[in-house]
Amino acid sequence: MTLSSYSLIDTMLVPSRFCYWSVTFLFVCRLISAGEPQAIDTSAVNPLGDHAVIAIDRSLLRMRIESLDSPNYATRQAAFRWLLQNEDVTGIEAGLVAALQHSSLEVRCQCNRLLDEFAQRRIDGQVERLLDPQLPATEIKLPLWESFARNVGDDTECRVFYATLFRRYRQRILQITGRNDPHLNLDQHFLTSQPRKGSWETTLPVDDSWEWSFYLLADTDSKTFTDRRRTLRVMMTLAHSSIGPKMGTASDQRIFGRLVEAWLRSHASVGTPNDRLRVAMRFGCNLLASELANRILSDPRLPATWQTTAMLAAARLSMEPLASGTQPAWVLPSLDATLRARLADHRVANASHLMPGQENSRRTQVRDVAMAALLQLHSIDPRSAGFSGLRAHPTMLFLDHSLGFHDDESRKLAHHESMRLLAQRGVARLSTPRLPLRAELQRLSLKPQLFNAAATDRTLLGQLAFDSP
Repeated sequence: MTLSSYSLIDTMLVPSRFCYWSVTFLFVCRLISAGEPQAIDTSAVNPLGDHAVIAIDRSLLRMRIESLDSPNYATRQAAFRWLLQNEDVTGIEAGLVAALQHSSLEVRCQCNRLLDEFAQRRIDGQVERLLDPQLPATEIKLPLWESFARNVGDDTECRVFYATLFRRYRQRILQITGRNDPHLNLDQHFLTSQPRKGSWETTLPVDDSWEWSFYLLADTDSKTFTDRRRTLRVMMTLAHSSIGPKMGTASDQRIFGRLVEAWLRSHASVGTPNDRLRVAMRFGCNLLASELANRILSDPRLPATWQTTAMLAAARLSMEPLASGTQPAWVLPSLDATLRARLADHRVANASHLMPGQENSRRTQVRDVAMAALLQLHSIDPRSAGFSGLRAHPTMLFLDHSLGFHDDESRKLAHHESMRLLAQRGVARLSTPRLPLRAELQRLSLKPQLFNAAATDRTLLGQLAFDSP
């Protein structure tokens, strides 16, 4: 080989500055590739499946986690931000879960903070998925959503309603469903988590519609079932007082009505049919109200107060308009005949004094309510027939105690005038009961004191209401 050949080779082997750093980089990469990087198994993390499973270098992750306990504040903050903002969320979570057993208290606390932040992000993502109408309801993984969708619905209005409810009570829903504390049930939660407006142990929320929605939804789900006594108390409150939710929009009212119906059906053994019927009528649960009214009216032996409530409810439901022009499913087909049969029932449903200490009280018999409902059914104003004290009711058509009379003479005149007005409308003549009172009692298998004046006593009426089936 000649000298010129050696010179050429030497010239080719002299690296430039660029080539030198390139060779160095390749050499370092070769050394790193000599050992396989350790990856974290993320198959058990992220049960909601919002992120893809990505392998992350365990040594790098361990270094960042160890930096959470660095004596330098800037180093700790930088490590926290890196873990929080890293796109490999699933891998980061796996490392944080493993670090919960770290010997450093600071590391354990910071890992808990990061895991909570990732959980909140995941839940926020599920709420956004909930508001997507194209996404099937079965793919939404939020606590109590499955129960809500099954009992109330999963249309767009229901999704918006539940999203609002969940955002308001996120922490409380997570608590009662056992995500944070599996030993904390609904009843314990209400006893300890209502300092701002009084607790459910002492007072009920007057008109907080979202508070009521949260309670009824949680009490409907069997996994968070509360105390039966508390459920009964809530039912009695909704049935016999003005306390209760006042929903803002018509859409929220419809959804809340479905929620109330699901709550009533899930507690079929709580409360009396009369109380359940009043609650159903109050919140527009027409189909359930029709079932309860039909159940009461099919048995004339049930208490007089139940009979009057059922007749007024059935009459009110018969007036419900339907856009299609067909008969609604909740209208009782034999209501006219049922009301005619109740004209023979002289039991006193309630007695009210117009003024304290006044002896002459207004007594409402079952037949009074039956006659007023029959008049209304045939488009006749009961006031024109002599029911002068009549007062309207927003959900039950009339106030039952406003249909009574002070004496039997006024009652007789009003019933006679009612028959005359019905006859003018072409209604078949109403037959009066021909059976003696004692025989009628035996036929109905009722105790004689039910028709006695003593039945007007409030104590006896209350006893009958609780003792009867």
